[in-house]
Amino acid sequence: MVNIYANTIVVYLIFLTGIDKRSETVGCVVSATLLHYFLLTTWCWMATYAHLLLKSLVVVRYTYFLSEVASSRQSFAIAA
Repeated sequence: MVNIYANTIVVYLIFLTGIDKRSETVGCVVSATLLHYFLLTTWCWMATYAHLLLKSLVVVRYTYFLSEVASSRQSFAIAA
């Protein structure tokens, strides 16, 4: 989460300093490029965290499902 916060702070700082450079062509291009880069890296970090969260939830639910199936099969075998 620190990466997302750091990227967001950098985006805000670049925006605040680069908003005055709209009349300069080079300053505007540099500000726009840096803004796009840091917004893209923020998006990638959020996607990475979402993937890790999904992976942890799917593994937990799949493990729970397997334990339920195994216990139901054992109880069926004992009853038969």
